[in-house]
Amino acid sequence: MLQQIQLQNFKSFVEETVSFVGFNLLVGANASGKSNLFDALKFLQGVALDQSVSDVLRGRTEGEREMWPGIRGAVKEAARGTSTSFTISTVWKLDDEIVHHSLTCRTSDEPCVERESLRTEGYEPYLFDTHAPALGAGGGLAPGGALNVGIKRQGSGGRALSHTYTSARSLLGQIRPEAAMHPKVLETCEKLKTAMRSSVFLDILPSRMRSYVPRRSTSLGINGQNISAVLHRLCQNEDTKTALLDWLSELTSPAVANIDFSVTEEDYVLFRLVEKDGTKISALSLSDGTLRFLGELVAVITQTSGSLLLIEEIENGLHPSRAHLLVEKIESETSANDRQVIATTHSPPLLDALSEGGLNGVSVFGRAEDDQRTVVRRAVALPHFREVLKRRGFEYLMTTKWMERAL
Repeated sequence: MLQQIQLQNFKSFVEETVSFVGFNLLVGANASGKSNLFDALKFLQGVALDQSVSDVLRGRTEGEREMWPGIRGAVKEAARGTSTSFTISTVWKLDDEIVHHSLTCRTSDEPCVERESLRTEGYEPYLFDTHAPALGAGGGLAPGGALNVGIKRQGSGGRALSHTYTSARSLLGQIRPEAAMHPKVLETCEKLKTAMRSSVFLDILPSRMRSYVPRRSTSLGINGQNISAVLHRLCQNEDTKTALLDWLSELTSPAVANIDFSVTEEDYVLFRLVEKDGTKISALSLSDGTLRFLGELVAVITQTSGSLLLIEEIENGLHPSRAHLLVEKIESETSANDRQVIATTHSPPLLDALSEGGLNGVSVFGRAEDDQRTVVRRAVALPHFREVLKRRGFEYLMTTKWMERAL
């Protein structure tokens, strides 16, 4: 689980630290920096997939097929203003262990890694560090694109191991085992790469959910395109099916009595909602709002343990009076399981639906008047926040920009 991220000179950030819990909602005006934080997490996913810094930023194609989309703004806009580098530092809880990772990348000339370190609490001072004291003046980036690094040695004595790798990629995917290396190094690298790779950037597109799909499809897909196959699998469990029907009955009008499926001879499947009078409405005809709700609901239900689900404008297509349904489900799933959701929202009803504990996951984004840098604070840390919220509600806090002014 991601506990914290610190961004230095990344896009609109000068130096900000954002903390996370199970269910997190990012609020703030358009262009306040919420999507830039998503870009930082997307960047980490790319480097954990062992792509070069250049490919992560610019994107990568093979033939005419896009293998990686790149980061918005690519290289030119990755570092803030006149800065020629940026740093993304994160803290993760992985198998009850706290892991710290920091990565500084240069954007001038050919993008590369300038500095990187990894440590866990209990294995101080580091598992690897490009600027380890044992390296002296020879640490870090060297001429020709080499990156010198100190690596923790097995046993209690002796200097750190010294190795040279390419600066084109993160060290997480480069370090290889050797006899003198502490086993914790590779173990932690693999755990962290798995966590970073497991981020799912959900972008529900109802137009892609209105088709027959192979019944064997096991994952929802980032656009929700395999919703029919995943629902078919979920509905094999009667308890899960009943729960889904309960959620849908509260969402839709008229109420839904059943979910059934049309299956072709070629084993392609399309789901249908059955109303109380027996009318069957297939995914071909369902509203965008119903499909968006179902997509987000199924994404949360099927989210794998230890994964991070990211959703921009989570309230899209959801009627304000039904916002509480999604909030209640996400809160229950993230509190009972090792799952995490980070979403952006502009919806007061959705925020009003949060439990008292859920307020701890609300972060407010704004821009400083002097230099337009992004500023982030926990909502509960704003002066008089709970008092004003109790008296006026989120509608007042957001329409009057009370939270942004309180930053």
